[in-house]
Amino acid sequence: MNNPVEQFSKNRKSEVETLIVAVLMATGVNLMVSGLAMSEAPKLWYYVMVGVLVIFASLTIYRYQFVATNNVYRRVRGFFLYNVKSREIMCIPNYDISLRMCNWMRASSDEIKRVWKNNAIGNTQYVGGRFCEEMTESYRIVSELLEYCVIEILSSCLTDYYDGVDEKQIKRISREDVPDVLQNRFLYWYSQEPEGLDDFRKYLEIDGCTLDEALLRSAKESRSTKPYSRFELILPKKVAVSRKDDKILIESSLFRLTIKCLFTGTNTITPTNYKRLYLKVENENDIKEFSMYVDVDVRFKSRCLFSSDIIKKYAWIDIFLKRLDEMISENYYFEKIGWGTAETIIRCKQFKSENQ
Repeated sequence: MNNPVEQFSKNRKSEVETLIVAVLMATGVNLMVSGLAMSEAPKLWYYVMVGVLVIFASLTIYRYQFVATNNVYRRVRGFFLYNVKSREIMCIPNYDISLRMCNWMRASSDEIKRVWKNNAIGNTQYVGGRFCEEMTESYRIVSELLEYCVIEILSSCLTDYYDGVDEKQIKRISREDVPDVLQNRFLYWYSQEPEGLDDFRKYLEIDGCTLDEALLRSAKESRSTKPYSRFELILPKKVAVSRKDDKILIESSLFRLTIKCLFTGTNTITPTNYKRLYLKVENENDIKEFSMYVDVDVRFKSRCLFSSDIIKKYAWIDIFLKRLDEMISENYYFEKIGWGTAETIIRCKQFKSENQ
């Protein structure tokens, strides 16, 4: 839904800036024409130089206006449920990010599980005259777990988008190419090749050995039970991936995209009766509800004004933002399962049974 006052304010600012650019451009052109019409050399060059400077100033304002108005900042808010007794994240049916977080947490390394079990979420402490949540290492683990899930979503989007593209136009970024990104404990653990992977490659190269046969034979000879998920980001040439201040940074000559996953212990409130009726929770006091956030900031650079292939090469950004909403957004999830309609039907049935 568009907010009329907010939309009017944005449109007015844009129109005023456009008017200023038009006036400056016209003034600059007029000065140049007036200077060229003069016969005296000193005045001629003076008017021409001033006209050029005014035109340059107007183009700078226009460039800033165009780039700034097309930048995108998106915050996607999700949630998860935490069982304070078992110290586990609950798996929520039909909620993609919850299922991913549950699965990756359960299959994580013993070290991650040890830290997770020894540092509960939701413990309160008395600091500065008020009660507040105690920030434990588990908060960091939740942020890293969420970030790993987002990286997986990004990798899937890029793989689908660049499928079939000429290899000369893209590059494949693996874990060895981004050592700073591996500060994420989940990414480091799951992308680390297990024992027996070399055997798999060996059997795959044998003539007549299919992919399934190679997997079966290498699995029989390997004693490792470690799960493995290959890390790969497919991007155009001259695009860099790095980590800066707990953010994932993807940058090219045309744009800069930053991704920050955040969990601070902020509580949320799920709809009434949701946990009892939909999740079959017997004791709701054992379950705590927390919010988590994914911030995506897309900043376009001035050079994109003169690029003709930005849509062709970087339209995956739109797909990525849409997929984040579909997989993480709390509002999108409750709309998808139709909870408002379902609760209304339940209440009507209860009312009908009570009055029969």
